[in-house]
Amino acid sequence: MLQLVRVLSLASLPGNLGVSGRGVCLRALLALALFCGVAAARAFSLRADLVAAYYDRPGSVQAREYVPFLDGHKAVHQMMTDESFECDKPDGTCTDLKKIGITRGAVMDGVRWNDFPAVWLDRQSMPWCTGRTLRVTNNDDISCIVGSLVRAVKNSDKFEKDRKWAFERPISMRGHFGDLQFWHSMAPAGQPAKVTYERIRMRMEFAYRASLGEFDLKSDMHAVPVAGLNRLFLRGSRRVGDLLDYNYNNHKLLTQGIALGQMLHIAQDSFARCHVERDVHGRVLRFLSYGKQDRKTHSHFDEDDKEVAAAKSGKLNPIDFGRRLLRLRASDAKWEDVEPLVIEYFEPKDGSAQATAGKHCLNGSGT
Repeated sequence: MLQLVRVLSLASLPGNLGVSGRGVCLRALLALALFCGVAAARAFSLRADLVAAYYDRPGSVQAREYVPFLDGHKAVHQMMTDESFECDKPDGTCTDLKKIGITRGAVMDGVRWNDFPAVWLDRQSMPWCTGRTLRVTNNDDISCIVGSLVRAVKNSDKFEKDRKWAFERPISMRGHFGDLQFWHSMAPAGQPAKVTYERIRMRMEFAYRASLGEFDLKSDMHAVPVAGLNRLFLRGSRRVGDLLDYNYNNHKLLTQGIALGQMLHIAQDSFARCHVERDVHGRVLRFLSYGKQDRKTHSHFDEDDKEVAAAKSGKLNPIDFGRRLLRLRASDAKWEDVEPLVIEYFEPKDGSAQATAGKHCLNGSGT
C-alpha cells in the first residue's frame, strides 16, 4: 500500500507540480499531509517503466525513467511478476498469454493498480479535479489525488461509522483507509480473519472472471454475480470498469491483463510480514492492521533484500502463486479451477483471529 509520507520526495523537485493556473501548490498539500500525520500502509515497492508505457493516454504524459512520487526504491512487485511470467524461459507463460491477447505490460498495469487506482473524484472536490479520470502518472493530477487522500485520513473514523458515506468515497480512499484494505492483504484493526479472507476471495473471483471477459465493463458493480460483492458497492455507484482503470468495452483485452495483475498484487502483498502473519508452512495465521505499526519497521519488511528473499523461499510463496495463476489463465481455466489456489494461499487456520498490528511490526521490535 501507499506510504503517503513518500510524496514528500516531490517537494525537492524543481518547479511546482500543482495544477497549473489554479494557484494550487502541491507543497502546501504535502505539508498538510505531514501535519495530519498521513501514513497509510504500503507493501512491496514499485518502480515504473517509462511512464508512456502505462495507461491509455501515453501521449499526454512525459516519458521518463521513473516517477519519484510513484516509485519505491526497489522494483519488488515488478520483479516478482517477471519471475512469475518466466519470459526468459521456453516454458514461461508469456507467449501463451500473448496469444490470447494478454500482455506483460497490461498485467504490470494491474500490479500497480492496487496502490494507485485511477480515480474519478466527486463534486466535493476542487472543480478542476472533477469530471475527468485522475492518474498519478499525470503531474496535473497529483495534487488532486493527494488532496483526496488528505481528506480521507482526516475523516478516517467515518469509514467505520458511516457506511453510506464510506461507500460514496473514491475507491482509492477506501483501498488505503477504509473497507477495501484487503486489496493489500490487510484489514482494519479487530476484523476477524475469516471476514478478510472472504473479501479477498470475492475480489479474486471478480478479478479472475474479469480476466476471462465475463463482465460487461459498463455494468453496475452492485449487480455483478459474485456472491457477497454487492455489499461493497451501492447500487449505481460504480461500474465494473471503474475497478479496471476506467477502460471500458473498447479496451476489454487490456482490462483482462489488469485484472490478473491485481490478483498478483494481493498475493505478493500477503507475503510482506507486516501485512500477514503466516506459520512455518506458509498458512495464514492472521491479517495485520497498519494503524499502530512502526513505519520504518513496515518498510524494512517490504524492501530489505533478505526479507524479500525469505518471502520467496517457502513452499507457499508469491512466485509460485503467480506462476500457477498465469498458467491457469493461459489454459483458459474457469474460476472453479482457480479457486482452490486462492483457498490454499489465503484461507486462515483460525477464522476468528482478529487483525492486530503484529508484535514484530511495532516500534522497537528489533528489525
